[in-house]
Amino acid sequence: MATRTMKKTVAFFEVCDDNSEPMAAEDWQQHLRKLRDRQRNQGATSLRHEIYGLRHYAHVYEHRTKLSLVVARERDEPPSSLDEDSGQIFDEQTQANRPWVEICVASFVENTNVFGFVLGGMASPRAGVIADWINEDSRLFGEAISVRPYVANNLVGMLQNGYSEARMVRLQLDATQIDAEVVDGSGLYSAAQRMGQELDLGPEVNVEVVLRIRGRSDGATEATRRSLADRARELIGRPVRSAQAEIVDFQPDSTNGRELVDLVKHRMATKEKVSVMDDDGHQVRIPSAIDAISRAASRLQVVATAR
Repeated sequence: MATRTMKKTVAFFEVCDDNSEPMAAEDWQQHLRKLRDRQRNQGATSLRHEIYGLRHYAHVYEHRTKLSLVVARERDEPPSSLDEDSGQIFDEQTQANRPWVEICVASFVENTNVFGFVLGGMASPRAGVIADWINEDSRLFGEAISVRPYVANNLVGMLQNGYSEARMVRLQLDATQIDAEVVDGSGLYSAAQRMGQELDLGPEVNVEVVLRIRGRSDGATEATRRSLADRARELIGRPVRSAQAEIVDFQPDSTNGRELVDLVKHRMATKEKVSVMDDDGHQVRIPSAIDAISRAASRLQVVATAR
């Protein structure tokens, strides 16, 4: 029997404080060892929490001496592919006559708060469930956390200081993103979200906001260009359909260079082959997903966000 593989997206996310600000790197292997000990001593139900009305099970998975986190969410019926006595997840393809848990796999990059993430299927829980489960558990971590997409350092570097200047910022939200979270603050993201909620637009309508300097870039004040760059920086890591910023450089040694930065595609994500079944017919999605995360982290040179 030939090994079955499929292309899966490996996306990278970062655990932050509850204000979405970076934290000092945690020892996630130590945290996961504590979870594994609880799993062994108290059973799988000690790692079960109800999130948004559905039971979610955390499971610590060891592969190549490294611990990773698998979160399984029940379907409409109690999961038949998770043994609550042993905590074992039976990693199998869906069968119409046997409901199973939807899984996602998270593996942390050493010495960072960044984790690679692979969905088991389209109905699997998304990356935010990692923060949801940890916050609900309260025993694993002593404070509330959040999860945001990890972005390339060169993108953050372009926009992270108050000296960046831009001539255009464009943002687009779809209906799901308009209603995805509570409106907070007065930034461009919140303004677009508020507009969509106040108009009560249908699911077939997107909200697009464009801020652009009229005419030449040097026709606007430096304060205006910096303000536009600030609006762009606020969008980094936000769950948006699309966002771009046109960065301009007016330093003395430059030639008024411009660079169009895609604030979504600069997020760290890539496609990797993930084996579904080995030559002997055994399911190997979870260890193969962990291997895919490791390959992607190495190739993309994922490192800790600068503090």
